[in-house]
Parts: sequence; structure tokens; C-alpha cells
Amino acid sequence: SRTFMDYRIIWFFGALFAFLNNYIGSKIFVFSKGRY
Repeated sequence: SRTFMDYRIIWFFGALFAFLNNYIGSKIFVFSKGRY
């Protein structure tokens, strides 16, 4: 059960990091597109 929890935590942080990376990337893209 310990490895199961570890995998869940790793999956959660991985999904959160991917979501934030996509969100921030889109914001920077829109900001740079609007600036130029």
C-alpha cells in the first residue's frame, strides 16, 4: 500500500505540474502575442 500511495502522489504532482506548465505556457504565449 505504501508504493500505491507513492505512485498516487507522483501521479498527482505530475498531473498538477503538467497542468501548470500548460497554463503558464499559454499565458506567456498570449502575453507575448499581444505585446508584439
